[in-house]
Amino acid sequence: MLVVMKARKWLMNDILELECILKRERYPSIYKFGWLMIIIIILFLYVINTYKYQSYYITKGIVKDNFIELLVPINDLKYVTDNKQIILDGKKYSYNVNEISKDIYVDDKYNNYKYIYIDIPGLSSVNNYVYQVKLEKENKSLANYLLEYIKGG
Repeated sequence: MLVVMKARKWLMNDILELECILKRERYPSIYKFGWLMIIIIILFLYVINTYKYQSYYITKGIVKDNFIELLVPINDLKYVTDNKQIILDGKKYSYNVNEISKDIYVDDKYNNYKYIYIDIPGLSSVNNYVYQVKLEKENKSLANYLLEYIKGG
């Protein structure tokens, strides 16, 4: 009788172990979540390294004597002098830099500015008309913009 009870107990343990093995998932769900996160991170890195973003320098320009007068920070002069295309109120024009003022203007926060006078052939406008001026700055990947932002530049 004791042998039968031990055999029954042993058989019951075996059946319980087999049932646990059969009901067990192949991999815990944490592994599935980990793979999903790895795939998302790889896709994110791929997108920020391949997507190019065009940034613009945006300011206001005033028409004076058929020239557009721009007040530009000294650090941003290169965007005006290096470009050949300007966007005025949503339309593209080619332009030439006519004059850069010799004087440096300083505001109350000690930022340095210069006046730039540009000539746009074919554009005739009324004096003192204010345009929204857009100039292309840089065409870089999102990763480069994020790195500059993190560095504080």
